[in-house]
Amino acid sequence: MTNIMFSFFTILNWLFPTSLEQVTPKQIKNKTMEVAVWDTYVKKKDGNTMHFDIIAPTSIKDVTIIYQYGKLYLKEKKQEGQLISSKECRFCYIEKATEAMQTSIN
Repeated sequence: MTNIMFSFFTILNWLFPTSLEQVTPKQIKNKTMEVAVWDTYVKKKDGNTMHFDIIAPTSIKDVTIIYQYGKLYLKEKKQEGQLISSKECRFCYIEKATEAMQTSIN
């Protein structure tokens, strides 16, 4: 769970500063924030499977952008170069951003 939360907050920090740069914290507080969760399984360099979720704004529909976020995370985990495609990463669901998510974004 800690690993998933770490990856979640790391990816949020990559995603939202540029995606929401035109939105003020007051606007975010007054709106129910929703995020898309992309379920991701990647074969690690040692052959084991790594699972993490890519959390992205619901406005991002381009899968190549979603994959780029995953690749950034893999690089951070010393797993750069591993394959991310529709086989490894799929849109899973949309959820309301938790308080922790909103705090991180703000």
